[in-house]
Amino acid sequence: MPRKPTAPAAETAPTAASAPASDAADSRPPDFLRALVAQDVATQKYGRPVMTRFPPEPNGYLHLGHAKAICIDFGLAEEFGGVCNLRFDDTNPETEDMEFVEAIQRDLKWLGFDPGDRVYFASDYYGRFYEIAVKLVQAGKAYVDSVDEEELRRLRGTVTEPGQPSPYRDRSVAENLDLLARMKAGEFPDGAHVLRAKIGLSSSNMKMRDPLLYRIRHKHHFRTGDEWCIYPMYDFAHCLSDAIEGITHSLCTLEFDNNRELYDWLLKEAGFERPPEQTEFAKLGFTYILLSKRNLKAMVQERVVSGWDDPRMPTLSGMRRRGIPAAALRKLVDDLGVAKSNATAEYSRFEGTIRDVLNPEVPRVMAVLRPLKVTLLGWPDGEIEWMDAPLYPHDVPKEGTRKLPFSGSLYIEREDFEEDPPDGFRRLVPGGEVRLRYGYFIRCEEVVRDPKTRQVIELKCSFDPSTRGGSNPADGRKVKGTIHWVSADAAVDAQVRLYDRLFTVENPGQDRDWREELNPASVSRLYHCKVEPSIAKDPPGSRYQFERQGYFVSDSEDSRPDRLVYNRIVPLKDSWDRKQREEAAPAPVPAPAPAPAAAPVQDPGSGLSPEEQARVEAFAKKAGIGADDARILVQDEALAAFFAAAVQESGDPGATANWVVNDLRAATKDRPLASLPLTPVALGRLVKLVAANSISSRIGRDVFAVLLDEGGDPKAIVDARGWSQLSDEAALKATIATVLAGAPEELAAYRDGKKQLKGFFVGQVMKATEGRANPQLLQRLLGAALDGAA
Repeated sequence: MPRKPTAPAAETAPTAASAPASDAADSRPPDFLRALVAQDVATQKYGRPVMTRFPPEPNGYLHLGHAKAICIDFGLAEEFGGVCNLRFDDTNPETEDMEFVEAIQRDLKWLGFDPGDRVYFASDYYGRFYEIAVKLVQAGKAYVDSVDEEELRRLRGTVTEPGQPSPYRDRSVAENLDLLARMKAGEFPDGAHVLRAKIGLSSSNMKMRDPLLYRIRHKHHFRTGDEWCIYPMYDFAHCLSDAIEGITHSLCTLEFDNNRELYDWLLKEAGFERPPEQTEFAKLGFTYILLSKRNLKAMVQERVVSGWDDPRMPTLSGMRRRGIPAAALRKLVDDLGVAKSNATAEYSRFEGTIRDVLNPEVPRVMAVLRPLKVTLLGWPDGEIEWMDAPLYPHDVPKEGTRKLPFSGSLYIEREDFEEDPPDGFRRLVPGGEVRLRYGYFIRCEEVVRDPKTRQVIELKCSFDPSTRGGSNPADGRKVKGTIHWVSADAAVDAQVRLYDRLFTVENPGQDRDWREELNPASVSRLYHCKVEPSIAKDPPGSRYQFERQGYFVSDSEDSRPDRLVYNRIVPLKDSWDRKQREEAAPAPVPAPAPAPAAAPVQDPGSGLSPEEQARVEAFAKKAGIGADDARILVQDEALAAFFAAAVQESGDPGATANWVVNDLRAATKDRPLASLPLTPVALGRLVKLVAANSISSRIGRDVFAVLLDEGGDPKAIVDARGWSQLSDEAALKATIATVLAGAPEELAAYRDGKKQLKGFFVGQVMKATEGRANPQLLQRLLGAALDGAA
């Protein structure tokens, strides 16, 4: 049967009609939301069909937390024969954009829910909002206040002290109506006046202390243009939008619990009959993930990630590009259920759900990520045999096979060979035998090394013709290990990106600035990987299990026929938790070693003879670098020559050695140094850019990645991408001053002891400078500004 790859992610998403929020709705345990809606339907409480809404703000991309709300809002409506609206809460023109509207609609459909023509905007109702505001003023339920923002905050009181009335609270209805009309007409600047509800100032619920309803913002709106210069506050617009649309059940997460009292008050005073009711449920949270939209936006603006759809991001766009199936998110939401109290789930549970969904769906293929060449002794020149290989294991109820070309020149995984194997190693060793999956038994007869670096570059192996297809030989002998391979004559080159968790701690941002908790190994890019030819022409978005490696997807943006790029969706096993446990476990106490016999003095642990140690010391002294770097360079002539040429350009041996030993050497594990488009001169120029603070070290690594992949001049790359660093002290001070002036509440909270807000200000400055602020200079200047006189 011919092989049929899985369709791209964008083509696999079902519609709401074909796939509800849960793929296991019939077996779903009851929860309090379903019980509530079922009761309301039975009693015909609202006298109309169930209607819910999903109301995102178009100021960012949807993330994992939104997936739960989407599944609940759309799922409940469908389950009870109702409908769900998609309504954009576009009440803040300063942060909203059509880009986010389009991204949200795209992500919603991918997740399996299509609102059809039921797409609305809060701005559709701006006229109605204003009419209701006028009605509240006429009824003495709202007034125009003219105190400044700092005084307004003071007059509201605290959680332990009641608020105080504004001197403008008792303005006449006529005066309030006049001022409101003039606010709408654009007569006043931003911040001159606000419209407040007139409720009271002693409530224990701070939301009920004469809350703001309207503020002045002379900003262009992406839909209404410059028609309006007063914009409703969220609490005002949200409940009115629900009522205008006829929503029955306004479902939201627990942080809006205190807003419910205001929600009910406003709808009552506005005169709606049978208004909707707000009900809260627990948010979806995971370890090792940040779901704050503010922090996600900072990651994008500060170039911590490549964009909103970076596969490391917890955005729906990022997860789609990483290859995570929408069905896995729906299953996850269903498995976790709906609760009334917030809880944090282990990220490993999400990964387990992804594996559960992918395992029965994706075909198995072979890919070698770190190739080591194998030459079969005695194999006829130019001969290729075709091996039959199944696409699915026996426990998956799917059929299909593909043909694998087998030749006398193969690639195996470098880690599948060890000259000095540890205990329990069951793969290939000198003189040892393994089974090639669907191929032959092979035995390692000779190890070939690079004459300069002494690195193993080839294995010469014999093969047993009687074991074709991996079957056991007639003499009954068995091997303990089976490894994968690809034909060197037919394999296709590919780039592979191994994605990992973005943070190194379970709760990023809780105790420190999340920028200090980023995982430096959150992505590893492997070049010159080899994949079997059967998948070379599959469309972007096709998913597979690379046997013994993990689940992968061809990148929807970067992969093309002449340049295959695969993203790892998830490993086969949870290696992260195992690694964390191993690091946390106490090291075993070694048994006392016998006294060593007299030996020539050498550097402890270096493994070098006195003569070699002398060479290292001479090289270190001559080059002006540390002994550890020198030891590595002395043993690799090609790397040492590259280093010497780069230093000629950079003039900084220490910094250059750091790049060569740590970054360049890592890149040459997967491809020869001579094949890299990166030149010594380019690396030297990159070192100079970083040393001169023209770019940050983090941006330097982004430039380095481009040089590895494409070559070129570092300065030209920086200029083309706008990556130059802002190190002008006066300019940065001015930006910091602007940021602080624009966030008076956060500044006051910081100076009152909430020091963790420093990360917020760092993010705002980075946003204002498009991620170009010199980090060290920023920390110094910002610290001085924050801790200065209030």
